[in-house]
Amino acid sequence: MDKMVIVEEEKALIARIKGDINLVVAGWLKDELLEKLSGSEKENLIIDLKEVALIDSSGIGALISVYKKIEERKGKLFLLNVQPYVKKILNFARLDRVFSLSDDEKDILKNLQ
Repeated sequence: MDKMVIVEEEKALIARIKGDINLVVAGWLKDELLEKLSGSEKENLIIDLKEVALIDSSGIGALISVYKKIEERKGKLFLLNVQPYVKKILNFARLDRVFSLSDDEKDILKNLQ
């Protein structure tokens, strides 16, 4: 993974990820996201996957770990701008039923309470 930038909006943290989410970076990504969540009062997280072309099982595991933490906080996790191959993997694993997928950041932010 080349980098991750996290910005704080009024109703959510937004993590913009650039690069593949694989075994090499999944642990780091999970730790960084959990650390940012624990240091923030925000309950909701939007992960922008616009620049993520590949995710493997360790990357999916990292997303599930973050999802569980957000659920404990009564928040919501959204995956934004999911690329076709990543969406195919999520669909195959039936995680499209677990994660909220969207291509409209403004709509997500507008509908968060």
